[in-house]
Amino acid sequence: GGSTSSSSSPPARLDFGCGAKWRGTRVLTTSYDRTAKIWCFETGRCLWTFAGHGDGVMSATISPNGCSILTAGYDGIARIWDLESGECLQSFEGANDIGRGVG
Repeated sequence: GGSTSSSSSPPARLDFGCGAKWRGTRVLTTSYDRTAKIWCFETGRCLWTFAGHGDGVMSATISPNGCSILTAGYDGIARIWDLESGECLQSFEGANDIGRGVG
């Protein structure tokens, strides 16, 4: 699930789809470390880490209402995460093709 983290490691890839504009100060990143993270753009602090993919996360986007994120991993699984609790709400297997279009 999601967790608060103080990790300051630089993200492997920035996803500037809608993540950079979400609430004005947040950036959503994906990484080969099997996570997606939300960072505070102003401080560089990691606010949330979403872990659960079996391989790197290739893409992610924040929902239009700002309540959840969708991640797609190289493991072929897409996941919907709740931004309030950090929990994975739903997983979709066989999402290799979907992942290239997320974000």
